[in-house]
Amino acid sequence: MQLRKVEALAASWIEIVYTATVTGTNNPSQAVLWSVLGNTSSSTRMNDQGVLSVGAEEKGNLTIYATPYLNNSVHGEKAVTAAGG
Repeated sequence: MQLRKVEALAASWIEIVYTATVTGTNNPSQAVLWSVLGNTSSSTRMNDQGVLSVGAEEKGNLTIYATPYLNNSVHGEKAVTAAGG
Protein backbone atom coordinates (compact mmCIF):
# COMPACT_ATOMS: atom_id res chain seq x y z
CA MET A 1 0.00 0.00 0.00
CA GLN A 2 1.44 3.35 -1.01
CA LEU A 3 0.21 6.89 -0.32
CA ARG A 4 1.34 10.05 -2.04
CA LYS A 5 0.41 13.72 -2.03
CA VAL A 6 -0.82 15.02 -5.36
CA GLU A 7 -1.32 18.76 -4.89
CA ALA A 8 -1.95 21.46 -2.31
CA LEU A 9 -4.27 24.46 -2.57
CA ALA A 10 -4.04 27.39 -0.15
CA ALA A 11 -6.92 29.55 1.07
CA SER A 12 -8.18 30.25 4.59
CA TRP A 13 -7.73 26.51 4.99
CA ILE A 14 -5.61 24.03 3.07
CA GLU A 15 -6.73 21.08 0.97
CA ILE A 16 -4.27 18.34 0.07
CA VAL A 17 -5.17 15.57 -2.35
CA TYR A 18 -3.78 12.09 -1.66
CA THR A 19 -3.86 8.97 -3.79
CA ALA A 20 -3.49 5.38 -2.65
CA THR A 21 -2.22 2.44 -4.67
CA VAL A 22 -3.24 -0.99 -3.41
CA THR A 23 -0.64 -3.58 -4.39
CA GLY A 24 -0.92 -7.34 -4.41
CA THR A 25 -1.72 -10.34 -6.56
CA ASN A 26 -4.78 -10.79 -8.79
CA ASN A 27 -5.21 -7.07 -9.51
CA PRO A 28 -6.70 -5.98 -6.14
CA SER A 29 -9.45 -3.37 -5.93
CA GLN A 30 -8.16 0.20 -5.52
CA ALA A 31 -11.12 1.26 -3.32
CA VAL A 32 -9.94 2.55 0.07
CA LEU A 33 -11.41 4.06 3.21
CA TRP A 34 -9.71 7.37 4.07
CA SER A 35 -9.32 8.72 7.60
CA VAL A 36 -7.36 11.33 9.54
CA LEU A 37 -6.27 11.01 13.18
CA GLY A 38 -4.83 13.56 15.58
CA ASN A 39 -6.95 16.51 14.51
CA THR A 40 -8.26 18.94 17.11
CA SER A 41 -10.33 21.06 14.73
CA SER A 42 -13.75 19.95 13.51
CA SER A 43 -12.85 21.68 10.21
CA THR A 44 -10.07 19.16 9.59
CA ARG A 45 -11.38 16.08 7.79
CA MET A 46 -10.73 13.57 5.03
CA ASN A 47 -13.28 12.88 2.31
CA ASP A 48 -13.97 9.72 0.28
CA GLN A 49 -11.84 10.99 -2.64
CA GLY A 50 -8.65 11.37 -0.55
CA VAL A 51 -8.91 15.12 -0.02
CA LEU A 52 -7.60 16.30 3.35
CA SER A 53 -9.14 19.62 4.40
CA VAL A 54 -7.12 21.25 7.17
CA GLY A 55 -8.88 23.90 9.25
CA ALA A 56 -7.09 27.25 9.60
CA GLU A 57 -6.82 26.77 13.38
CA GLU A 58 -5.39 23.21 13.17
CA LYS A 59 -1.94 22.85 14.70
CA GLY A 60 0.13 19.74 15.35
CA ASN A 61 0.72 16.28 13.94
CA LEU A 62 -1.88 14.46 11.86
CA THR A 63 -1.81 10.97 10.39
CA ILE A 64 -3.59 10.11 7.13
CA TYR A 65 -4.72 6.49 6.74
CA ALA A 66 -5.91 4.64 3.65
CA THR A 67 -7.33 1.17 4.29
CA PRO A 68 -8.43 -1.10 1.42
CA TYR A 69 -12.13 -1.94 1.64
CA LEU A 70 -11.41 -5.59 0.81
CA ASN A 71 -8.56 -6.08 3.28
CA ASN A 72 -8.65 -4.03 6.47
CA SER A 73 -5.65 -5.89 7.90
CA VAL A 74 -3.30 -3.56 5.99
CA HIS A 75 -3.13 0.19 5.55
CA GLY A 76 -0.98 3.00 4.25
CA GLU A 77 -0.24 6.03 6.38
CA LYS A 78 1.34 9.44 5.95
CA ALA A 79 2.36 11.97 8.60
CA VAL A 80 1.32 15.61 8.14
CA THR A 81 2.21 18.60 10.29
CA ALA A 82 -0.33 21.42 10.48
CA ALA A 83 1.04 24.84 11.40
CA GLY A 84 -2.18 26.81 11.76
CA GLY A 85 -3.45 28.77 14.71
